[in-house]
Amino acid sequence: MVRFDILGGLKAAVQKGSSLKQAMITFYNAGYLKEEIEEAAKILVSQGPIQPVAQSNQQQITQQPQQNLQPGQPTQKVSNYIPSTPQQNQQVSNYEPKKKKGKGFVILLVAILLLLIGLLVTVVIFKDQILEFFA
Repeated sequence: MVRFDILGGLKAAVQKGSSLKQAMITFYNAGYLKEEIEEAAKILVSQGPIQPVAQSNQQQITQQPQQNLQPGQPTQKVSNYIPSTPQQNQQVSNYEPKKKKGKGFVILLVAILLLLIGLLVTVVIFKDQILEFFA
């Protein structure tokens, strides 16, 4: 089933002057599934030419004429639009994850955990003596 948000996004990008290939790469880099993008592109291409709203110096895509698909008729693959390696993503924010604390911090936490477990076992074993002491 086609994702209409992808289809609408591809159509809007092509209308603004981007190539279909670049729009598909953008959706791929955004985390959408390759199969969903290809399916939306296939439908977009089968709808016929799309007139850009504003002409730009970017490459215009070549549109294929609309085809009447019948059951059992092989469909054309659109998989050549997505490259095997995604392009470099743009930096969206200045957020950088915090650096890891290191092995010393983990060792300290494990030591505290073992100390607390030992304290719990001691309280369970010597509960009668502890109650007698406070009574």
